[in-house]
Amino acid sequence: MIEMNLEFEHILNRALSEWPDPIDLSVLVCPTAKLERYSIYGLSMEWEETFIGKDEEVIITTLQDAIYSVVHYAAKAVTVLEKKHIRSIAVQIVFEDMLKDYASRTHLNWRNSDRELVREYFSVNTR
Repeated sequence: MIEMNLEFEHILNRALSEWPDPIDLSVLVCPTAKLERYSIYGLSMEWEETFIGKDEEVIITTLQDAIYSVVHYAAKAVTVLEKKHIRSIAVQIVFEDMLKDYASRTHLNWRNSDRELVREYFSVNTR
């Protein structure tokens, strides 16, 4: 069993510590007129490499992807975002939906310990 504090607010704070503050959302790359498809200049997912192969990889990288998703959506409306203004419940909903989806997929290279960690996360966090 992996020794990790799986309380959502704890892992969210840990993940957000990897993000700049404030987050610059001012330059959208290839925006369409309706802002349907775009990327944010300078915002990348470099954190994934830090956790590849680590015991907590599936939790932390999925959480970082969820944060990115929420921030990406916010970029439609704002040009700068302070981390303190990110609603943790919005991230948690996206994160948990992603975890459930990923855990149900058989083609991902998840280990049994990864699936166990996800089960443990949900046993600790109930909304």
